[in-house]
Amino acid sequence: MSSKVSEAAGTVERLLLPRLNSIDGELKSMNTRIDLVQGEVSKVRRELHGEIGSVRNEMGSVRHEMGSLRNEVTAMHRETLANIAKVEQKVDSLAVRFDLIKDVEKLKVKVAELEKRR
Repeated sequence: MSSKVSEAAGTVERLLLPRLNSIDGELKSMNTRIDLVQGEVSKVRRELHGEIGSVRNEMGSVRHEMGSLRNEVTAMHRETLANIAKVEQKVDSLAVRFDLIKDVEKLKVKVAELEKRR
């Protein structure tokens, strides 16, 4: 009986061994492909991190430029307000002068009338 069991075991081993070797080769091949894919994923990940870093740097530059522009616009706004105030002062001054000119013209007319009466 033990020889039949040994024979059966040998037969099973002969039948399964080639299939097991084939499965082992397929698993090694799959592991190699998985390693390649993992390598590509790592490469893409590194590239993406580099791109993200570049985008962050560019965003920082844009923020800095926008801050500078904001400061320039604020300065221009202040300057414009100051210029408007100067123009308003000049207009007010001109209005006073025009009123004085009108008063002088009225006085000239009255003086001319008084001279005619004499």
